[in-house]
Amino acid sequence: MSPDAPDQPHHRVIVLANTSKPQVVEAMGALRPWLAERSRIVAEPDIGDLSRDVARELPEADLAIVLGGDGTLLSQARQLVDLEIPMLGVNFGKVGFLAEFYLEDVIDHWDHIASGGCRISRRIMLDCLVYPVGAPEWGDGDRPMPDPVFRAVAMNDAVVTAGPPYRMVEIELAIEPR
Repeated sequence: MSPDAPDQPHHRVIVLANTSKPQVVEAMGALRPWLAERSRIVAEPDIGDLSRDVARELPEADLAIVLGGDGTLLSQARQLVDLEIPMLGVNFGKVGFLAEFYLEDVIDHWDHIASGGCRISRRIMLDCLVYPVGAPEWGDGDRPMPDPVFRAVAMNDAVVTAGPPYRMVEIELAIEPR
C-alpha cells in the first residue's frame, strides 16, 4: 500500500523514548502498535545519539512525542529546536512540570491531539554563548566577536559557572531579536 493511500493515517509522528527507563521500554511495546494504527511513525531515533545535526535530517513530522520526564523533554527540545514542531511530553519521571501528560491521557485524548485541537504552549529557547576572556564588549563594532568557547541551546534556564576553583564570574547578558 502506498503511503498516500486514503486509508493510511496522515499524522506524522516522531517518537523519542528514554529507553534507559524500564517503564518506558515496557510502555513502548503497547504504544507503538496503537500509535501506528492512528498515525505514521516517521522516525524513532535513539535519543542517546540524537544531535541537532542528526535531527535536521529526520523526516518531516507534525508532532514529536517524548516519553520520559522533564529532563528527557528538555534535552530533546534542544535537539529538535530547528524543526519547530510541537512536542508532547509523556511523563515517566517524578515531577512532570513540562512532561505533564501520562500515557493514559494521550490515549484518551488522541483524537483531539491529532486533530490539532489542543492549545500549543510556545516556549522561548535560549542560545547561550560563552566567549573567551578579552572578547570585545557587545556593540564594539571595531572588532569582530571571536568564536565562542562554549555554545548551547536551553529551554528553561542556563547555568554558567567558573569551575574549580569556584569564584565569582562577571556575566554580560545581551538579548538580540531573532
